[in-house]
Amino acid sequence: MELTKALERRRSVKSYEQYDLDRETIYDLLDKAALSPSAWNLQQWKVIVADTDEA
Repeated sequence: MELTKALERRRSVKSYEQYDLDRETIYDLLDKAALSPSAWNLQQWKVIVADTDEA
């Protein structure tokens, strides 16, 4: 996709569907997210996975 088309199609998501993910999918997504770049390649990720609605 060209940059101009990507910029034109950009959108903000303000509502999300709620559904359960199995732990394997969550861990797979976290592994992939850890591959994303960070400033100066510090990779200081802190992730909290909440699996209940309880406070």
